[in-house]
Amino acid sequence: MEDLKSTDVRAVAGTSDLGKSAQARSVRRIIVHAKYATDNSNVVAGPHPVNDVALVQVFKPFEMNAQLQQIPLIDTALEATIAQPNQKLTATGFGATKVGGKAVAGLLSVDVPFVSRETCNRAQSYDHAITDGMICAGEVNKDSCQGDSGGPLTYHPLKDDVVQVGIVGWGDKCGVQSKYGVYTRVTAYRDWIMACMAMTSPSVRGNNQRRERNDKRYRIADCGRDP
Repeated sequence: MEDLKSTDVRAVAGTSDLGKSAQARSVRRIIVHAKYATDNSNVVAGPHPVNDVALVQVFKPFEMNAQLQQIPLIDTALEATIAQPNQKLTATGFGATKVGGKAVAGLLSVDVPFVSRETCNRAQSYDHAITDGMICAGEVNKDSCQGDSGGPLTYHPLKDDVVQVGIVGWGDKCGVQSKYGVYTRVTAYRDWIMACMAMTSPSVRGNNQRRERNDKRYRIADCGRDP
């Protein structure tokens, strides 16, 4: 996201097949976390993102219906109850199904077990590269992959209930032994997300219309930065 402008992106929602019609929206602003960066210090983990979270604000809200619903963000209390080895989570996306593969048109999902930070930070995995802002999940042949980045990692407390636990981030290859998928931990950035959403609400946006007209790279200092 750090290399994209809002005019480069069009948001689409409400379909599980990219070849079929869906709601589409022009993007008003992309807000990248102010401390987003690439960490090159860990030889085992290799270059990887930190504070890997961004928000996309559209000009016109999406219309919720049977095919399109919001996913609530998990809170710390519920997260504490599910942060157990082998707890089933679900990764969803249009990414490749193997390293070097192509993105797919039909939405895919895979159940992946939660992996503790201690396990994910072992020398054979990511050697202490996993921070408090990340969580790990996956096992051999069950993982997110290239093209899934930015998609949701979810937990289903009930059959028809769902909350978002993480955001697909990075990892070494896909579905390899001890090289788990690494996800942005939603609870670590929940306050940031809520602050950004409040700062970009219509009332606040109205107070800043003149500044926004004069500065296309308008920054919201309290929650992040525009790329």
